[in-house]
Amino acid sequence: MNLAHDSAAALPFTVRIDAAELRHAMRVRGLTGAELSRKAAELGCKVSQATVSHALNGRRIHPNTLRAINAVLRAVAPLSDVEALVARDRVVIGPGIQWGSRS
Repeated sequence: MNLAHDSAAALPFTVRIDAAELRHAMRVRGLTGAELSRKAAELGCKVSQATVSHALNGRRIHPNTLRAINAVLRAVAPLSDVEALVARDRVVIGPGIQWGSRS
């Protein structure tokens, strides 16, 4: 068995984050993917813009990357009074059922 190419073997070492929540956290802080990547570098962490894009599109990321993204989100305070203004993404689950919506 070739562990380097076995996707099942790689799963325990990766995490899938809630892309909608990450997107919302970035928006209330006024961060783009490029800015998140730069802020991570300033904190001594390596997170590429492509990796941020992968996370925002539901792809699995390494736990160290999750820690780096979290460090940036903790270091950058949400913009004052923006939380109530920035709408969360809405995902339609079924007829009349929405997840992540804020009216």
